[in-house]
Amino acid sequence: MHVDVFIANANLESLILARIIQLNSERELFITTEKAEFGFPNESCGLLHTPNILNELQISPLPPSVSLSNKTPFSLRSEWLEKHLAIILAKNGATLQTRSRLEIDSENKGMLRGATIHQGIITWNKIFNIDYSDFIQWHGTISASDELDADHKGTRADGTIETWRKKPIKSTTILERRTSFGLENTPFYIDDIIQRANERFNRFTNSPLLP
Repeated sequence: MHVDVFIANANLESLILARIIQLNSERELFITTEKAEFGFPNESCGLLHTPNILNELQISPLPPSVSLSNKTPFSLRSEWLEKHLAIILAKNGATLQTRSRLEIDSENKGMLRGATIHQGIITWNKIFNIDYSDFIQWHGTISASDELDADHKGTRADGTIETWRKKPIKSTTILERRTSFGLENTPFYIDDIIQRANERFNRFTNSPLLP
């Protein structure tokens, strides 16, 4: 099997990158995740500095499940944003596949395994396999109470509150826990993720190796 642009083990950043590629080129996209679904719970930061930045992805209207807040501090359900992005990508021609594990053999070749439709040897013109191993892990909590103070916090439209710290905490008010990545002083806000995806796209389009 040969694909044009292969986005492996998709996360929020790579789904945003895929949407940017889709909007700005005629590239065919093949997107996989090792998980059972796109937008797997308990991953990714849902905080934003500027919600209007989502407009450049042309994914409106956002479904109520995304739960984007309409006042500061801004927050949304990142897993539902991922699901919405996956739906938009598929509707516009991208091929998406879950439960897919990639073993890379060389620069343009690998083996795709798992409970998948497409499996076996796979080759590509370009691959994105975004890895956060060089960044700091952050610990997030979702609660219905505002008593958990933190420097990085946002209230969603559904009233739940998302907070992020470099170390996990204990509290009886916590409804969900999640992990994400970022820099020394901050997790990756969605604005940061969109900026990183745009930078990757610019390097991609300026690459002399593109066929």
